[in-house]
Amino acid sequence: MTLDVASLGTGNAKRDAHLRSADLLGADDYPQITFAARSAERLDGDDVRVTGQLTVRGVSRPLTLTARLTSATAEALALETEFTVGPDRFGVTWSQLDMMRGLTTVTAALRFTRTAA
Repeated sequence: MTLDVASLGTGNAKRDAHLRSADLLGADDYPQITFAARSAERLDGDDVRVTGQLTVRGVSRPLTLTARLTSATAEALALETEFTVGPDRFGVTWSQLDMMRGLTTVTAALRFTRTAA
């Protein structure tokens, strides 16, 4: 999964510009946030454990998350997840008035499609 940092938005233009600045996500030097899934394991019910590598600001860290399977066909499957991550693990430490302290919640909807080998 690849996310363009320039596409991130909070609904406030001034805050969005600062989010993308070198103080925080550094979009000019690190234009993408990536998650490379390495494995997925079906758990009970519709839950799936996904293990992979999250890269933010050029720093990669392992990440395991639990997602919910929302649809599955022979051609594709879709997952929804919500997880937390500590921005400081990726070098995001700027914090005027403690605006970026603690954990950040990420919500994602993912769709995987089958391709010919």
